[in-house]
Amino acid sequence: MRLHQFEASKGVEARWAPVLDDWFRQMYVIDDATMEQQWRGIDRIVHAEDGPVTLDYKCDTRARDTKRLFMETVSNSETGRPGWLLTSEAEWLVYFVVPDDVWMFRFACLRQQLAAWRQTWPEKPARNDRYSTLGLCVPMFVAQHEAEYIAHLSRGDGAVLVPRDHR
Repeated sequence: MRLHQFEASKGVEARWAPVLDDWFRQMYVIDDATMEQQWRGIDRIVHAEDGPVTLDYKCDTRARDTKRLFMETVSNSETGRPGWLLTSEAEWLVYFVVPDDVWMFRFACLRQQLAAWRQTWPEKPARNDRYSTLGLCVPMFVAQHEAEYIAHLSRGDGAVLVPRDHR
């Protein structure tokens, strides 16, 4: 089993989060979260027409090959700390399948699917040198039904922060 390197993951986000920032700035004013907000799973605040919207960014370099989105359920197997799928206080999950596809989910909708997904897909470990992170590897063809919006940057799709039903 290949070890997961936390520092490498931070590097992926550092590399790709500015791409998401630029994408959102085409339509919205966007601010970085404070350190306190980051501890609560909020990476950015977007100022939409009807008020601020909180975002949690996840940048994934493997999903394009695996055709699955990793939804973290346990952050640290040693301590049992719940993963970002359960703990993030952001309204939206912005899941970037690097380098082109942005999947937009409302956390509330993902959490409603959690019990059913756990019955279908076992939690898989992403092991590092000290502990494992656990998550559900949800096939893209399933996750797309929960996505509010899937954008393709190469086609020039813009950022949209409204539910699919209201467009």
